[in-house]
Amino acid sequence: MIENGNIKVFYHLGFKKETMNDILKILFNMLNREDKRKKLLFINFTKQKVKKLGIKNYECIAICGNKLEYNQIKYNCNYNIYFSKIFLFDTNEFKEFYKNMKFDLIIMNPPYGNPKIKIPPYIHNQIYNTMSNKNKTICIMPCNKMETIHRLKSDVLKTKEITKNFIFVPSDEANNKMHITTPNDLGIFSSFLGENGVDWETLKYKGNLKAKTIMEKFFYNFSIKDYVKTQKITKHYCKISENHGHTGKNDELDLVASDFEKIIYNAQSGSQSFNVYFSSKNECKNFHASLLTKCMKFIRKYERDGIHIYFDYFPFMTDYSKPWDDKRFCEYFGITGYISDTEAEPNSEWETILNVMKEYV
Repeated sequence: MIENGNIKVFYHLGFKKETMNDILKILFNMLNREDKRKKLLFINFTKQKVKKLGIKNYECIAICGNKLEYNQIKYNCNYNIYFSKIFLFDTNEFKEFYKNMKFDLIIMNPPYGNPKIKIPPYIHNQIYNTMSNKNKTICIMPCNKMETIHRLKSDVLKTKEITKNFIFVPSDEANNKMHITTPNDLGIFSSFLGENGVDWETLKYKGNLKAKTIMEKFFYNFSIKDYVKTQKITKHYCKISENHGHTGKNDELDLVASDFEKIIYNAQSGSQSFNVYFSSKNECKNFHASLLTKCMKFIRKYERDGIHIYFDYFPFMTDYSKPWDDKRFCEYFGITGYISDTEAEPNSEWETILNVMKEYV
């Protein structure tokens, strides 16, 4: 957990050494002169980094997402050099601190949900919501963990309710300005900076409202993950990767490898996978081919969470005895304007899909 003299608290986002400095400066400089002079609480920014801001009235604490992070910081180094206190979120120790804390404003970078290292999903929302209930708060979070239209979790809805101002930072800009090394779009959330409100749906689709309409058509009550929960194990199966292809490359939105018995390997996240079983080899091949279609890659484009794939939102069509190609998907889901896999009627939904997919094919 020590890297070049700094505690690398959020290693799972791939932040480089200088990243936390850049993020902290951006968040702090959004405050007006009066707010900068108030008593500030910094969450998951070290004392050394905050000291460079030239302020005096502050405290730095660490809030961890699971016991592994907590123990790595508290017991493997002299953590009080970096933080005055360290907490595991929602423990009695944290609740006691929260009950008695007196700060004018909070600047935070919460731990983010990560199933690979057993950090609960939406924990970043929970921490932001909790702190905002008591203090003015400004926070940075990956906004792709916020946007998915079908994830109507109470924690996400609460975050949307209390956020008064939101700044969208596309992944390429985050990489250039903050040295982020993952394909995450970031969001700066504030419970007090202005009263602009947030149009979350427009944000998700970056103004492409046709894409929003198409995604709503693709929503299906039975997903690949639903099928996997109840499937019977047979000798015929298709391997499914839990991470996509390589960021910035043509295979970025690929859901499966070219061979249905192999998986995508991504150096950033390894080669996690699961099997989807069928009664015949032909069904395996048809299912695999369906995930290579532009329609499924289009869903991936807007249901993405960094490099990880969540198959809760990909339709499972139950019958794969015959192929599911783009033409059949368009007919089934009512996608307008299909002429061929490369041609579409002007201003149609299929034209929108083709335009979005241009950079990935």
